[in-house]
Amino acid sequence: MNEVVLVTGGTGFIGSHLVERLLAEKYIVVVVDKKNGGTDIRDYAKMRQIFSQHKPTKVVHLASEVGVRPSIERPADYISTNVLGTQTVLELVRDFGVKQFVFASSSSVYGKRGGKEGFKETDPTSPISPYGTTKVAAEDLCRVYASTYSIPTTCLRFFTVYGPNNRRDMACFTFTDDIAQGKTIQLFGKDTKRDFTYVGDIVEGIVKAIKKPFPFEIINLGNSSPVLLFAMVQTIANILGTQVHVKYVKLPSTDVPVTFANISKAKKLLRWQPKTSLDQGVKKLVEWYNSAYA
Repeated sequence: MNEVVLVTGGTGFIGSHLVERLLAEKYIVVVVDKKNGGTDIRDYAKMRQIFSQHKPTKVVHLASEVGVRPSIERPADYISTNVLGTQTVLELVRDFGVKQFVFASSSSVYGKRGGKEGFKETDPTSPISPYGTTKVAAEDLCRVYASTYSIPTTCLRFFTVYGPNNRRDMACFTFTDDIAQGKTIQLFGKDTKRDFTYVGDIVEGIVKAIKKPFPFEIINLGNSSPVLLFAMVQTIANILGTQVHVKYVKLPSTDVPVTFANISKAKKLLRWQPKTSLDQGVKKLVEWYNSAYA
């Protein structure tokens, strides 16, 4: 009998890629998403009905209020969805005896930490935004439920994911759209670097985590090769076949100057490492953009 995997946030950027992959691997997939009148993870009654009807054996929890800067304006929404919503899902995982829980966390939990070897899972968390703080709180909930109720749980910390289906509010979409229209790109800080990670590699890591449960683990999934923001926009412009015009502005206090994943743990435990180069990933992003928006 095929396993039933419930994916919250399954119509979102990463979720849509994951669902496609799971279906290709013959999993039975149940998608929960509040888009288009769907179910909000905070709605306990509706969520309980879904768990009762479909009886998932594994849950991948991607649903979240996302983005660092919007969390400054709407911290209460982030706490409600990312913390209380996660607790609702965990309660149902416990009640229905789900065999495994995979949680999507973020590099934002590290704040400005990290050295030459990158951000390690053993580094103290020190978020500098409400978004990062809610992810730390949700990880703590995952840890408590895993240990108290013996729920095999893996928290995956994603680093700057990009690729086809990028949300319109994400930097890589904005860069691509603005460059295609000949607009000047606003970059926050000349030395700002991001560990851009292609969505297909992230999905591969999630699938590997689904297939290899642990009592409780926190694992980074990142490209482990941070690049300057200018290098990303220049790569996009090159593939679009145009020039890019840049204006530098001050980095906001809630943005970290560098993200850099140490992935030694992912390599060891999941036998995972990214395979998509920046050029390859951006080419796929631009191809998607041209087919959807050009």
